[in-house]
Amino acid sequence: MFDELLINHSAPTLAGIKIANIFTYHYNSKKELCEKIVFYNKLLGKIGINLFVLKDYDSKVIVYVYNKEKLKNYIESEEVSKFLCDCGYNSHNIYKNIQILSERMKNCKNFPHEIGIFLGYPLIDICGFINNYGKNCLYSGYWKVYHNKNDAIKTFESYNRCRLFYTNTFLEGKNILEIIESYSNYSNNIN
Repeated sequence: MFDELLINHSAPTLAGIKIANIFTYHYNSKKELCEKIVFYNKLLGKIGINLFVLKDYDSKVIVYVYNKEKLKNYIESEEVSKFLCDCGYNSHNIYKNIQILSERMKNCKNFPHEIGIFLGYPLIDICGFINNYGKNCLYSGYWKVYHNKNDAIKTFESYNRCRLFYTNTFLEGKNILEIIESYSNYSNNIN
């Protein structure tokens, strides 16, 4: 079940075309959950992908799957760094920033708006969402789009193709590293 959720919800991150994804996992035991997180951090850490439990509640967790280098580069960009600083993220250390996000998620019912940064959403769309109270978007897909609708639609389509490839390849019986390699070969052949 964990494997399916990881592949289904995080394929674009695993493929290196998205900064991060999240998914909710219902666990039977904390021990089993910890074993899964440790296993995948060890396995995927070799290719720069990390997993982190953002929130644990009612035998469910929100698992954050991120590309360490892509996230670091994004949050260190001048505009994004200023936005995060304005939101109270005063560190340039991605692990400290993820920890702050996790604490905020534990203490509030809704997702804080800045989670969009940690998922790699364009800052202009995050600001559009905040300024419009989540209304008046041009398009809604992986996030609500307020600018560059056509580019966003192309991005969403690439995420969907990736997700479909990962899911179908998983159903064929390949393991996660085989799927990552197969997708890399597949995407190189179509570009």
